[in-house]
Amino acid sequence: MTTTAESPPRTTPRSAAIGSMIGTTIEWYDFCLYATATALVCKPLFFPNVSSTAGTLAAFGTYAVGFGTRPLGAVISGHLGDRVGRKAVLAGALLLMGIATTAIGVLPTYAQAGIAAPALLVVLRLVQGLAVGAEWGGAALLSVEHATPGRRGLFGSFTQLGSSAGMLLATGVYYLVRTLAGDDVFLSWAWRVPFLLSLVLVVVGLVIRLRLTDAPVFAELRARGETARLPVVEVLRTQPPQRRADHRAAAVADRVVRAAHHLLADLPADHVRQGQFGGAGRGDGRLRGRAGQHAAVGVPVRPLRAPPAVPVRVGDRDRGAGDRVRRERGARRDVRAAGRLVR
Repeated sequence: MTTTAESPPRTTPRSAAIGSMIGTTIEWYDFCLYATATALVCKPLFFPNVSSTAGTLAAFGTYAVGFGTRPLGAVISGHLGDRVGRKAVLAGALLLMGIATTAIGVLPTYAQAGIAAPALLVVLRLVQGLAVGAEWGGAALLSVEHATPGRRGLFGSFTQLGSSAGMLLATGVYYLVRTLAGDDVFLSWAWRVPFLLSLVLVVVGLVIRLRLTDAPVFAELRARGETARLPVVEVLRTQPPQRRADHRAAAVADRVVRAAHHLLADLPADHVRQGQFGGAGRGDGRLRGRAGQHAAVGVPVRPLRAPPAVPVRVGDRDRGAGDRVRRERGARRDVRAAGRLVR
C-alpha cells in the first residue's frame, strides 16, 4: 500500500491579491506611521538639545533615510525572490518590518540614552526602508503571476490599494491615540502605542501570507532548474531597450505615481508639522489646541481634492478657474495614458 504526500492547496488569484493587499497594508502602516511620529514626537523626544529649526530638519532627515534604502531593498528582494520564491521573501520582509517598528516603540529617548537614541532611530528607519522596498514589488508580482490573462492589471492593483490603506490606518490610529491620551500622556508614553500595535498586525499578516503559495509558473521554472543565478544581471543583459513610446508612457506613469505619493505621504507629514508647531520655525513640541487635534489626522482635506497628477502644497491657492480646468484635463490625460500600460 502506497501513500502520497498531499500537495498544499493552490492559491487562487483572488486570495493572492487580497493576501498581498493585507500584507502591503501592514507594511505601509508601519512605514507611514513614522511620518506622523516625525512631526509629532521626534523633535522634542530625540532632538531636544538643538534649535527648533535644526530639530525639525533632523527629525525629517530620519524620515527621509528610509526612502534611501528602499531601492536597495527592492534589488535584494528581487534577487532572492527569483531564487528562493516570492512567498518566503515577502514573509521575511513583513517580519523584518515588524521587528523594526516594534523596536522603535520601545526605543529610549534622548533624555534616557543620549546620542545613542537618535542613532538607533536612524538604524531602525534604514531597516524599515529595506523591508518596504522588498514588499511592494514582490507583492504585486505574486498577485500578477496568479492572475488569469487579461486581468493582471486588476489583480496587481490590489497591492497599491494596500499602500493607501496603510497610510490611512496609520494616521487614524495616531489620531485616536492622541485624542484619547491628551498632550502630556501622549508625549510621555502613548506615542509608542501605535508602534507596538504593529506586532499584532504583523502576526496577523504572517498567518495570512504563509498560507499563500508561489505561482505555478514559478514553481515549474524552479523545478526544472531554470531560475537565473543572478536575476538582476540577467534582466539587464537579455532585455532589449524599450521603444521610445514605452519610455513616454513610463514617464507619464511615473508622474502619476509620484504625484499620488506626494499627496498621500509627504503632504500629511508636512500638514501635521504645521499644525503642531503653528508654522515654520516655531514650536515647543506641544500640539496647539484644535489645530493640533485636526493635524494629528495627518490628511489635509483641501489638497486631497486636487487632481491626482498636480503636486500641491499646504497653503497653495487656486489661481482662477482656467488654471484649474487645465490641470484637471492634464491629470485625466495622464491617468488614461498610465491605464494603457496595464492593458
